[in-house]
Amino acid sequence: MKKVHRIRRIVPWLVSLAITLGLGEVALRVIPLPFLRIPVPAYDYWHHDDNLGWARKPNDSGPFSNGRFDGFFTNDADGNRLNGPRGTYVEGYANIFFVGDSTVASLEVHDDETVPALFERGLRARGIQVNVINMGVRGYGTDQSVRKAISFGARYQPTDVIYMYSDNDIYDNNILQRAHRTFGKGVYVRRVGRVKFEPYQYPVPKYPANHAGLVVFDPSCSPVVYEQVLELKDEDGMRKHIDTWLRRHVYLFGGLRFIARTIRGKQGNTRAFRATIHPYAVAMERGIAKDGDFGHAYRDNGLLRMRCRAYFDAQIRFLLTELRQRMDSSPRVHVVQWLDESTLGMLRNGEESPNVTLFETLRAEGIVDTYVNLPAIAVKENLDVNRYRCIGDAHLCAAGNEWLAARLLERIPME
Repeated sequence: MKKVHRIRRIVPWLVSLAITLGLGEVALRVIPLPFLRIPVPAYDYWHHDDNLGWARKPNDSGPFSNGRFDGFFTNDADGNRLNGPRGTYVEGYANIFFVGDSTVASLEVHDDETVPALFERGLRARGIQVNVINMGVRGYGTDQSVRKAISFGARYQPTDVIYMYSDNDIYDNNILQRAHRTFGKGVYVRRVGRVKFEPYQYPVPKYPANHAGLVVFDPSCSPVVYEQVLELKDEDGMRKHIDTWLRRHVYLFGGLRFIARTIRGKQGNTRAFRATIHPYAVAMERGIAKDGDFGHAYRDNGLLRMRCRAYFDAQIRFLLTELRQRMDSSPRVHVVQWLDESTLGMLRNGEESPNVTLFETLRAEGIVDTYVNLPAIAVKENLDVNRYRCIGDAHLCAAGNEWLAARLLERIPME
């Protein structure tokens, strides 16, 4: 009897809790709180590609959200993003390729608000009959961007290829697959004693979910392709699946995560760790799956980047030379440097980014026709870049894309 009585006392509390949670869920869905939007990751719209590793699905469309901003995209029959919901391609016009990663794909905004779309409208307003084809794919490095441009070169015969360089492209160029990611890619490696960079894992296999790999460098900057089969526990996979489902379907769960992150804050200052990390030792001793900051050492102000700068510069030189030489239309090649925070910080401190020397050298050698240094322009204009970034994100939203497109229209010569 005592047990029955206890249950009868608990039931009203459980009912009240269920009603409260239900009302809370309804309220959070009605009240437009940006940080509680349901994330829609980019890889939901990808498929495996033997040539590129992953690619956007042809004739696909849908929403994208990281939980703070939303954009709606539409792909053409080749998986390239349209410059408007119905497309703007005109048969017979000259073609320009715009290649790069998420900075070009610009999923945070709608189709007609991306930089390629704004650049196309600006050129047409001048009376130039041109199509600007948005070939950007989230996560692409220089290697995938170049391979994609070459694969479509014969069909579209572009007059120009604009490549948006991001500081994390060096890392992306040297990774096969991130731990527990669905898709992987190949790499170009210059083996010890070799002069040329050679492809590895092309065509790209369908990597298993527990595979991870990247190129690491010993103290003499000799590359080692390091691959690891991770131990994948069933309960880990189930936990991740449940967590993903809750984040996408239950607003209360997202709200609790937001509160927890806010209370917890940043777990210490990782700046010193990122600057002094030794990638070769981390990969060999601790496993690449255990270190989320591994990629920072490849970036502009990372010690590995500085120490092995000659290798990384030679890799980009090789890829951009391939871009120029393997396209029948002999397009002009323009490099636009993204507004990476590390590069902006160096310039504001009076330091020179190594990217400037690299791309200005390639321009002098005729491998690159135009180099647009966006960080230097932003510093010169005393621009508060954060005003143009999407909330809680490093990418630009609509107003930022307008600023960027206007600078490109001023600095990239078009006939």
